[in-house]
Amino acid sequence: MPKTNKNVAAMEQSQKATRTNLAEWWGKQFAELDLPSGLHVVVRDVDIEDLLTSGNLPNTLMEVLPELQDMDEKEAGTRMMSEHPAAFAELLNGIACSCLVEPKIGDVTDGVATIALDDLRGKDKMFLFQWANREAKQVRPFREGEDEPAATAQPG
Repeated sequence: MPKTNKNVAAMEQSQKATRTNLAEWWGKQFAELDLPSGLHVVVRDVDIEDLLTSGNLPNTLMEVLPELQDMDEKEAGTRMMSEHPAAFAELLNGIACSCLVEPKIGDVTDGVATIALDDLRGKDKMFLFQWANREAKQVRPFREGEDEPAATAQPG
């Protein structure tokens, strides 16, 4: 096989691998969930950067976030609800708007493919908040002891 044909074959194989990786990546971006109210939804992962760039992170929470990052989710949620209830409600709405793929969030519920944000129950919004923070919850046990010195190995 001439060198040119080998190069073309290698390039085609690389392009196919790239398409496969993109398809795999795209498939991992969405999940199907049943909300506590019983509504079946399709959601996408969002993080703090997504909320910032979409304008769904309340400005009033920007200064509070550094204080909350070392708290567990329940403690942080309780503090936000008690000290910044309007901003926390706005955050829950922002997460719902950013996460929900199906049904779509619209001005009114059409009964087919769109739900109004105000028709989504608070427990559903809190569920989406917890789902969006699930990775942070998995990492937290490893972070809790990071300020402690490592144990030294004892001979024998």
